[in-house]
Amino acid sequence: MAQLDRNKLDQMGVFVDQTGARAVVHHRPDTPALALRELRYCLGDQVEFIPLEAEVQKAFEQQNRDTGDIITELENYVSDADFERAAEIALGASSDTDAPVVKLFNNLLAVAISRSASDLHIDSSDRDLEIRMRFDGILVEYARLDLRIAPMLVSRIKLVSGMDITEKRKPQDGRFSVRHGGRGVDIRVASMPVKSGERLALRLFNRDANQFNLTDTGLADQHQQALTHAMSRQSGLILICGPTGSGKTTTIYSMLNTLCGRGMNIMTIEDPVEVELNGIVQTQVNDAIGFGFAEGLRSILRNDPDVVLVGEIRDESTAEIAVRAAMTGHLVISTVHANSPIGAIKRLINLGIDRSLLADCLLGVFTQRLVRTYCPDCGDHSARSPEHTTVLPAAFDGCDSCFHTGFSARVPVMSHVLLDHTARQAVERDLSALEYDDSMITEAQILHDQGKTPLFEVNKLKSA
Repeated sequence: MAQLDRNKLDQMGVFVDQTGARAVVHHRPDTPALALRELRYCLGDQVEFIPLEAEVQKAFEQQNRDTGDIITELENYVSDADFERAAEIALGASSDTDAPVVKLFNNLLAVAISRSASDLHIDSSDRDLEIRMRFDGILVEYARLDLRIAPMLVSRIKLVSGMDITEKRKPQDGRFSVRHGGRGVDIRVASMPVKSGERLALRLFNRDANQFNLTDTGLADQHQQALTHAMSRQSGLILICGPTGSGKTTTIYSMLNTLCGRGMNIMTIEDPVEVELNGIVQTQVNDAIGFGFAEGLRSILRNDPDVVLVGEIRDESTAEIAVRAAMTGHLVISTVHANSPIGAIKRLINLGIDRSLLADCLLGVFTQRLVRTYCPDCGDHSARSPEHTTVLPAAFDGCDSCFHTGFSARVPVMSHVLLDHTARQAVERDLSALEYDDSMITEAQILHDQGKTPLFEVNKLKSA
């Protein structure tokens, strides 16, 4: 006789009672007829079906929320010894929902969050399961586990992040939230099929809205003042530029937090919504149904916004609508993948934006990077080493405090240009005449001269 999958039945809102002489199936009124026929096939013709009453169904759903798949609070197991013991016990687990696997995953998350990792990578190879964490931009190996744990751990993560655990052939995206040490953390998960199975990348975001404050970003005063000046305008376009991992999200969310609570309707269209902000209407694009940045921005403009955040200007239609919104009384904040303020302006021009329109609506362009700084405990040794002046990336021995990376934090550096009359003429006629202070490299060079960062961190900015 076919076996019942208890997990799937729980998710469907079906409870099977086989304690009596015949099986009784309690089910939600909207349970598909096909599912009920399958249950009759599994349990025999004598099975009795009883629809759940509203009160019982509500209690059933609440129980599923309380004991279900989404983690709400992590146990505070953060030592390497605890993790190793959990990994050994997990080898005896029979499924991805067994307590050992659940405890192993909870422990792994607790370690990553307590050590302020920005990313957690889980890779299955032909020989073992490799777990790595990213600290201050550096990917560090944390553990190698028995390969037999991989399918169960991957299934557990996909389960809590809302993915289809039966789909292993194509990439998926998911997310979930946890609490650890009294603070909330949003976790975005991406799966990728590989030769030996599946790999997962988890990105961790602090959900504490208080962290998004311009004064706490670490930006130099001149850049904070320039951002504040641009945001003081009623309408126009502000661009934040930089590659992935350059701190753009922190900057734009800090800008929105600064504007929040000032009697304005602030709306966003993002891909994805990385952190939920109170008092701000946030929308996520969904390319699978044809809801992209352009479509989302059109809808937002019909909802009477004062401030609009466009997660990224990627194509001609999004660029055109963003500029049109900036020209019609909206303050528009967006990001563009470019290496410099001039590069960002060229990017919009290449997307078909008329130079004169861009010159009229553009308020300012800000380019940002993050520069790694030495660990305070072992930084003196690193600054005296030959690697301090090498032009190519080098590894440092480090210490236990920095997890043997040699670095303990990243400092934002920025270059910006505010559009005055002269700059607008340059945008409209000749971009080569646009002058600005490339303070990003200057700020990084000062950090190197002070013995706080190696030369190759400065050279990465110059190559951009």
